[in-house]
Amino acid sequence: MLTSDLVHTTRSGTQIKPCFIDTQNRDLLVLAENLIQLCRKAASGHRTRGEFQDEFTGIRNSDSKFFPVNALLKLLEERMEFCSGSEETDYPALRSELFLKSAELLRNGFPDENEFRAIFPEPTCDPYGDLPEFDRASGFRDLTSRELLERYNTALVQAILLKADKLTVVIGETEPSGLRRMLKYLKFFRLLAEISKTSTGALKIDISGPFSLFGPTRKYALNLASFFPAVIRLESWKLRAEVKTRSGSSAVLKLDNTSGLVSHYRHFSAYVPEEIKLFHRLFSTKSTNWEITGDTPVLLAGNGRYLVPDLSFKRTSDGQLIHLELFHRWHRGQLENRLEYLERKKDLQLIIGIDRAICDEELNEILTKKYPGAMAKTFRFRDFPGVDTVLRKLNS
Repeated sequence: MLTSDLVHTTRSGTQIKPCFIDTQNRDLLVLAENLIQLCRKAASGHRTRGEFQDEFTGIRNSDSKFFPVNALLKLLEERMEFCSGSEETDYPALRSELFLKSAELLRNGFPDENEFRAIFPEPTCDPYGDLPEFDRASGFRDLTSRELLERYNTALVQAILLKADKLTVVIGETEPSGLRRMLKYLKFFRLLAEISKTSTGALKIDISGPFSLFGPTRKYALNLASFFPAVIRLESWKLRAEVKTRSGSSAVLKLDNTSGLVSHYRHFSAYVPEEIKLFHRLFSTKSTNWEITGDTPVLLAGNGRYLVPDLSFKRTSDGQLIHLELFHRWHRGQLENRLEYLERKKDLQLIIGIDRAICDEELNEILTKKYPGAMAKTFRFRDFPGVDTVLRKLNS
């Protein structure tokens, strides 16, 4: 993710515009290829992090708005893999021994070279091998020069969305599979969203931005930025975001499918959070009468709104479907609306998981007094629900 000092934008009234680069520009393609080649050499030569950084010292000075050397380097550095020194070596102890022996020698006067070598033979490893500067390159997630330039344009928008108050995405006609995939990204990144339809029948998604929430928002901001490449995979889309600028003023970002952006998301499974992958594996081994279905439908949620369950389960004996929706700490504002709807629609095959971070006395009282029917379909979890907890609720 790009830092604010690497993000170039322009203003036109209240509208903020990213300074996109031409991904077909010959000079930029040559620059990108040269940078990628240096990364490949660093990985194959197992160079230290410090040596890797030194490779780019001279070229960094040529950075400009439309020749974004430092931003491209930042994106490439995120694709480098480094490993620290051998875990079998106790580097702090090695340094301590080195310093103590050195101090003893200095107290007795400066030794000659032979005396020094007798006490300090040629070291078998670098005594500073555990420090970040001395981590060695072990791999590089390769890409083409064109892909790097495309990734930069997308990263510009992602950096702007880190400071969003609100994000609205309107989706025109698209293939059902693409729409379902995009909605899965929405749920997997745990974003606070209201889904409805416009007067023309297009799907409208209103997503709360990190600057509209209370409490810690950095993880939410990263989730929102990570969601954006899923949007630009669609055939027809429009985006409008209200964001905070560096000066503290508000600005509007507008983009659509004519913006020329290319998503780097290729395989959905690669972006599924690890806890969900683990849940799938454990569920398949522990459950004998339930299985997780591949497609999660979009359900009506009253007042022209829709809900997208996080997971859907099918009972193997009779095909009974039950859906699961999770409410995390920043979903508190939506929770009561869902409970009210679940209380009215008693036949809705939906269970709700509630993060313990929002389970205070006020919520418990609301559940008990206002929504006793819905309460029977809820359970508590911390961060992500356990398989045993979900199975108990399904079986009940």
